[in-house]
Amino acid sequence: MPPTSMKRYLSLLAATLFSGCGPPRTTEDLVKLFPEARFEAETAHLDFGTREARSHLVSGWSDEEIATDGTTFVWAKGASSSLRLFIAEPRPLEMRFRSWPFRFPGAPAQVLKLSLNGTPFSELTLEDVPAEYRVAVPATHQVEGDNTLDIDYAYHRSPGASDPRSLSAGWDWLRIEGALPTPGSIARGDALALPYGARVEYLLDLPAGGRLAIDGVRPWGSEGANPHLALSLQTVSRRENRDVAGSSRGIEISLDEGLVALSLQARTGGGRFDGEGGLLVRRPVVSHEGSPTPRSASPGARPNVILIVIDTLRADHLGAYGYEKRTSPNIDLFGKDSTVFENAFAQSSWTKPSVASLLTGLLPRSHTANRREDALPDEALSLAERLLALGYRTVGFVTNTNVASEFGFAQGFETYELLLDPDERLGYARAGVLVSRALAWLADERRGPFFLYLHATDPHDPYTFTPGGKETVGSTDFMEALEAFDTPSTPALQKELLDLYDEKIRYADGELGKLFDKLRDSGLYERSLIVLVSDHGEEFFEHGWWRHGKTLYQEQLHVPFVVKWPQGTKARGRMSAVVQHVDLVPTVLDVLGEPKASDLPGRSLAASADGDPIVWSYLRSDGREVESVIYRGRKLLRTFVYDREAPAFALFDLTRDSGETRNVLETERPAFDLLDALLRRPVEGLTPVPAAIDETTRRRLEALGYIR
Repeated sequence: MPPTSMKRYLSLLAATLFSGCGPPRTTEDLVKLFPEARFEAETAHLDFGTREARSHLVSGWSDEEIATDGTTFVWAKGASSSLRLFIAEPRPLEMRFRSWPFRFPGAPAQVLKLSLNGTPFSELTLEDVPAEYRVAVPATHQVEGDNTLDIDYAYHRSPGASDPRSLSAGWDWLRIEGALPTPGSIARGDALALPYGARVEYLLDLPAGGRLAIDGVRPWGSEGANPHLALSLQTVSRRENRDVAGSSRGIEISLDEGLVALSLQARTGGGRFDGEGGLLVRRPVVSHEGSPTPRSASPGARPNVILIVIDTLRADHLGAYGYEKRTSPNIDLFGKDSTVFENAFAQSSWTKPSVASLLTGLLPRSHTANRREDALPDEALSLAERLLALGYRTVGFVTNTNVASEFGFAQGFETYELLLDPDERLGYARAGVLVSRALAWLADERRGPFFLYLHATDPHDPYTFTPGGKETVGSTDFMEALEAFDTPSTPALQKELLDLYDEKIRYADGELGKLFDKLRDSGLYERSLIVLVSDHGEEFFEHGWWRHGKTLYQEQLHVPFVVKWPQGTKARGRMSAVVQHVDLVPTVLDVLGEPKASDLPGRSLAASADGDPIVWSYLRSDGREVESVIYRGRKLLRTFVYDREAPAFALFDLTRDSGETRNVLETERPAFDLLDALLRRPVEGLTPVPAAIDETTRRRLEALGYIR
């Protein structure tokens, strides 16, 4: 299996916890860690429509497009779009680009207004056909490091156009004339050879006592007038910048506990700047005090593993999570035998990427099963495959077509069945059918241990369904009209739909109660590791949307995560620690006494759930791309492409504003800078694989609202 983006990127700890008295100091060589760092040279060329350019596209852009002649490009969407350009040191530059307006009958001339870092510097009118343009970029408008290029458009509405999207202009490529060439080798022996203008950034997750030590810094090649090493230390609460002279020895800097973004950049200080020369940073190391994570004790006999996924279930609609209505008495009782993780988060806001993360332990941008047409790649090692190799019987009964075998989710399962209602308008079999099928299998099962994966699609919409009859409020057609604003959204309607949603939770809970009773009667309950979790939540117009799979707000991401441990292995109770979907696979492996695979970003909840993990979530589907990161109560939400206007970035303090109503980006810049660095980390994903979707599968997905 290829390496994934998180294999070692959190370079020092990778969510490892440290404990004990007087542990030895651990030293990490930044030269050896360089392949895991984010390296950036000056922006010289962007080929729009390719994955390589996406890290520079901040907001206001479409997904990748391909023209009839094979040209890759993107559309600018909305009234403005933004680009991120890295400029090492301000100086006169020229920008060239190829663009064209989105045309429709009666469209006016498309005028572009360009601003750099908030200061306008050029205005031009696009020709009706693709053409090249040149504009000067004044040095006075530039800043050292990241620069934001904003493009405002004269129009972005297209009444009567064949494409219903709000498009402005097409973009093929952009070049910065005078940008320094990308350097070759950076890691040389025991030193980093940083060319002038280049920047390298490490993300370090440190316990107390962290320290950066550098044996020496000296120039090579063209020295410049005042060569120096610019160091930046960014934490969630502060930013510290330091300059180290170009001829220095014995540098030591204390590092804060927790997540630190460490950036190093060689600068000339106003000297010759022609791309030749730089600084040699000798023996840069980070040391810290730490000891290995204590392993949890594994039982003598390996337990059965039962994974119960309840689709579309918000944590805050369960009694175990404080809901005042009686929707979940059986789940609540199960929670009293278990550990209830109060702050659990999904890796995405719709089924396919979320369940892929649950079953593989990989983040969505690593497993790449994110779009409607994607399947889970064969290279992704699933929990079923891991357990099958350990001698487990593996069986899955699912009711959501998005995790059907044609989407790659049957990997490692000896038995895998998709259960559907005879009426295709419903799209899934009800929880009662699922539980009956599971109980029938358990009644015949005599050999163990086994891994049983159950996926109940209640309480997914439609919230109301009458076989062969007329559907009303809460039906699939009704919800689609509501999302399209064809039906007005009112508080009374919101309450009515919430009541219908709660009723579906109540029904699924009753069926699960039958399963738990049978497990207790057979003795399997005590001998099994049982995990109950949801793939994502549901939105009821809290942020202007209904259903799910369109945003990454908390009503979509905060999910129940309840673990009943095998008898005698761990105490039950409630935990306020932050956990996430990718913790499932490491937890199961730890309970079974198996080592955690190096490519898994999550952590075992059986060993400990302390510390400050980083939660990444990602959504890419139906022309949308949104991602978020949560760390120490701060959440940064990045909207890349969307079919409704939204800010490019929104920062929330979840400790004070759990409803995400106040964007604190301007008042908490250190937190934004650190979380933005996390979002821009290098990602190495598996090769996306298209699924083979037949007409029957398509109709089932249409019934669930996933295909229109």
